[in-house]
Amino acid sequence: MATSQDNPHITSERFQQIDRILLEALEHKAVQRGVFLDRACGGDASLRAEVESLIRAHDSGANVLDRPAADLLGTSAQALPETDWVGRHIGPFRIARLIGTGGMGHVYEAAQDQPSRTVALKVLRNRMVSGSAAKRFEYESRILASLRHPGIARVFATGTHPERGVPIPYFAMEYVPDARDLTEYARAEDLGLRERLILLAQVCDAVQHGHQRGVIHRDLKPANILVDADGQPKVIDFGVARVTDSDIQLTTLQTDVGQLIGTVSYMSPEQVAGDADHIDTRSDVYSLGVVGYELLTGRFPYDLKHKPIPEAGRVIREVEPTRMSRIDRVFRGDIETILTKALRKDPQQRYQSAAELRQDIQRYLKSEPITARPPTLVYQLRTLVARHKGISAMVVALLLGLTMFSVGMTVLYAHSQDNLKRAVRAEQVAEDEAQTAKQVTASLTRLLSSVNPYSANDASDLADSTLSPAEILDRAAETINDKLTDQPLERAALLVTLGNLYAPLGRYREAVEVHRTALEIRRQELGSVHVTVAESLLRLGVAYQQYTDFGQAEDLMRQALTMRRSLMGDHKPQPMYVRNLVTALRSLGRGAEADELLLEELGRVRAQWGDNHLEVAHILGARADVQRGMQNFEQAETLYRKALRAYEEKYDQTAVSAPGKVRNLASTLSAQGRYDDAELLLANLLERQRSLLGADHLRVANTLKALADTLKAKGDLDQAEGKLLEALEIHRSRLGEEHPLTIYDNHGLGLLYRDRGDYERASSYLRQSYEGRIKVFAPHYASVSALADVLAKLGDGAAVKQLYREQLARLRAALGDEHPRTAMLLQKLGGVLAASGDYPAAEKHLREALPILRRQFAADHSTLTSALADLVKALHAQGDDLALETLTRDFPNLEPQTIEEMLYRLSRKLRAERDFAGAVRAAEQRLQLARRRLGDGHADLWVPWCELAYRLTDSGDFAGAVAAYREVLPLMQTSHGRMDPKMIQMEHMLALTLWWKGDHAQALGHYQSVYERRIELHGEQHFKTIGTRLCMAGVIGEMGRYDEALQKLAQVYEELLQLPGEPATSVVYSLSHMTDILIDKGDLEAAEVKVTAAFGLMERVFANNELGRQDALGWNRLQLAKIRLRQNRLDDAESNARTSIEHYRQWGPENNYHVALANSVLGAILLRQGRLEEAESLLRDSLSIIENTYGSDHKKTRTARERLTQLSTASGQ
Repeated sequence: MATSQDNPHITSERFQQIDRILLEALEHKAVQRGVFLDRACGGDASLRAEVESLIRAHDSGANVLDRPAADLLGTSAQALPETDWVGRHIGPFRIARLIGTGGMGHVYEAAQDQPSRTVALKVLRNRMVSGSAAKRFEYESRILASLRHPGIARVFATGTHPERGVPIPYFAMEYVPDARDLTEYARAEDLGLRERLILLAQVCDAVQHGHQRGVIHRDLKPANILVDADGQPKVIDFGVARVTDSDIQLTTLQTDVGQLIGTVSYMSPEQVAGDADHIDTRSDVYSLGVVGYELLTGRFPYDLKHKPIPEAGRVIREVEPTRMSRIDRVFRGDIETILTKALRKDPQQRYQSAAELRQDIQRYLKSEPITARPPTLVYQLRTLVARHKGISAMVVALLLGLTMFSVGMTVLYAHSQDNLKRAVRAEQVAEDEAQTAKQVTASLTRLLSSVNPYSANDASDLADSTLSPAEILDRAAETINDKLTDQPLERAALLVTLGNLYAPLGRYREAVEVHRTALEIRRQELGSVHVTVAESLLRLGVAYQQYTDFGQAEDLMRQALTMRRSLMGDHKPQPMYVRNLVTALRSLGRGAEADELLLEELGRVRAQWGDNHLEVAHILGARADVQRGMQNFEQAETLYRKALRAYEEKYDQTAVSAPGKVRNLASTLSAQGRYDDAELLLANLLERQRSLLGADHLRVANTLKALADTLKAKGDLDQAEGKLLEALEIHRSRLGEEHPLTIYDNHGLGLLYRDRGDYERASSYLRQSYEGRIKVFAPHYASVSALADVLAKLGDGAAVKQLYREQLARLRAALGDEHPRTAMLLQKLGGVLAASGDYPAAEKHLREALPILRRQFAADHSTLTSALADLVKALHAQGDDLALETLTRDFPNLEPQTIEEMLYRLSRKLRAERDFAGAVRAAEQRLQLARRRLGDGHADLWVPWCELAYRLTDSGDFAGAVAAYREVLPLMQTSHGRMDPKMIQMEHMLALTLWWKGDHAQALGHYQSVYERRIELHGEQHFKTIGTRLCMAGVIGEMGRYDEALQKLAQVYEELLQLPGEPATSVVYSLSHMTDILIDKGDLEAAEVKVTAAFGLMERVFANNELGRQDALGWNRLQLAKIRLRQNRLDDAESNARTSIEHYRQWGPENNYHVALANSVLGAILLRQGRLEEAESLLRDSLSIIENTYGSDHKKTRTARERLTQLSTASGQ
């Protein structure tokens, strides 16, 4: 028996010497080998004998593992039956069980005593063995045993075992417990794209190790790549491997022509052709390409199912693989290019080694240039841009490209920020200069489109440049206009691309100018009606849209669409042109018109292209966006779901194909208060994206931000903070501190800390965002509103005004006095000045802004009507009691809808400033104008009636609010129908107001009606249905049915806690209602437990609702004051009552009805303390307000009156 253990008799140095001499000898003709061996072996007889025996083994035929069985089988081997080795010994190995069987042999689990270990023992089939091959097998076994790499299952020992006179080859290799093959492991562990590529790179490294030692695997497939429990891949089964030239020398160790070894699907074209002369390491590269393709896509490059081997071979040799991007767009670009090169038919066109394939994968993972395509100038620019961290990379690439074009140079030198020099040689300049111009134009256009700062590219600085991005673009424009005068159409094409870059840098005016120049060139060269002219009209319209000149944008886009339809036919779909026009209409506040346009285009698309065309999904998504903008959330939800189903049918994975629409759907659900549904939707999207794309993909960051928005809306600021910080870390690590996405993350975190009330931290993040925008974009591009708001919260009014004034100066300098953005900032500054009491300055700025805003926006647009509202407020504050009349005189021809919408804005502004009476007056004026315009009884009057009801409720005029709601309901019955959710909500508000007014029986009746319809709409366990039961229980408690109410409230509370995400607002209210009832019932210990629990939730629940927060905290502290009063803990009671009063004064005017209720309790406390004079003032004043609010018979009024009576008794009056 011959064996080779871990320390073989032939040393590794001796083995390498034999190997080198053998390979050199095989290069000589047979007659020359003797002379060569005399020189190479010298006097070492054993060395020469070893080499000569191997030469004879080679000359006798192909190696034992490669030759057909018929050529290998001698008489004795043919007669030898297969042996069952289980339970027996082969060499030092005891066979435990059969693991698997292949064409070449059997693999067993076996045990070795010295050293003690479990091995995988591969034993060749008896029929594959011939005596003449034994020596050759021994040599190849030594080759295999020499492979020492963590990614290769190690061969511990090789040898032959005598069985009935015939030597049976075997080798013992590393046993991998709990192993799974490559694709099974990736599926089971749900690996993302990045993790799968890392795994493939590790396999390439292992295969390269074998190649460096002269071994080709030739049967690479997932089944021969095991992954252990630690995630380490192990390449196994070099059973079909052969020796090859490890030093790029010619080998003659050939496989018989026509022999097919391995699984056909993974075989290279030269393998299936039986082309022995061309089967080398590059065949393994091809197989790695197939393995990688399957690992990433879950499919084979070719469909070989049910095809006979000859036909399968033809497909592999002649048919191009299915493009990976057709399976999923996520593979478009470098990933597809890498795998395509590995799968080239011609070995010369593939990677020349597994190491090259591995290196390109690693380059992709590091965002470095890959070598899989010719290193053209444009490609090098694009990848160099992807490696670094600033906007200047984009424009540096443009300038360098244009300079190269203008002088015909072929060398680009780019310097990275760390001074690492990269010299990239481009292809030879084409002989035909005009053709070169077209090619460069097209290439640069693709490049520039891919490096837009708003896209998800890893953009960064190429070079240390003293020029700003805008200055570099300006020079690029000069180069284009100077060097391309003889090629006007190429010049126009580059100007279009340049214009597309100006806008993201905030250079709107320049974007408009270059697009206008491109349009003029195309009109001159092509005529006034041409498809390219239509494209330029569209691009110019988009530039005006970004310039915020929406009216001009609409006009140009309509011209473009009309021209396209005149050229292509009115029945032909033009979805891109329609969707851009829709964006302009939405900006103008004309959502209904936009939706009608989309509906018409949807009809064209379906008629021409069918229901399953991708554009159907795009238009459905655009319609959903329009409906969401119009706050028609239910319609928007329906349309988003239809769009997403269409995307899924087309692409399988919305996580890749339409994540933006998934996020918009989640936003729509949040807008309806369905935070849990939105959170679940986004969590599922996030999980799929991490699996498919990797945990640090930029789309993952986008979804994290959307999830943070939902969590914020839900009131869970802690989780929202975590998601935003995670997104920020992805963007920082992938893109750098100065990338727009990182800047936006800082802005988002600033808003979160502002909502939390952490204004110092909010100021820090918002300041970073503000300064980042100034540095990265054009200075006037920065947004100041959020930072100004936080500075105002910090009490730094001077800083707020200074911030706005500085930004206004930038806008005037960059865009001019008449630009809409200038006007919008004038409006904001005017509002700030009005709020600070500087009414003359506010009036001045608002009067300057309004003519521009009127030209720009629709009659009821919020920006226009907010400016008018601020002006009316400023006029009124300066003593103009007829401010509305002044407004209509100074700004004639204001449309009625504009004035009505202005009054709505004014009412809300006054409410926010706690001027409840002024808010009511504005709402009444709005209703009066609407009635005059529409006529009494018009269904649309429900809107102003509803607003008036809200304002009356705020002011404490519950009777007036009830009357207003009673006007609303019949109007909504006509316009919406009884089962409409808005109609149901209005009846809910009527019931709530009746409850507050003290009309408990009527309130309960309306709640019952609401409850029945919500069951029908949503079911028993929907949070709105449960919330209605919560209110009903509260009314029952007010009616004195304490035990019944407590039982119902306890049940509601438990049900709320069981809902996903827990609707925390309702939980707080359920606890608060239980507290009120328990106080009235006298169970003070239980009441204190509930009030404490409610208090613990309030900061989180009302984080985004400052007025709601003050109201809830005032209520909570007042309840605790009542408990302490009954417990006779008077100091504590007084402290809580005064805290309650402070909260209520932050909620409304100085003496609002909430403050009156708290003052009444405080008066009772002071009375108990004997401070009669202080108590009398509080009790008398509060009783007047309470009685005026609730009426003389209300329970609250009676309680306040009883306290005043007690005071009279105590004072002896």
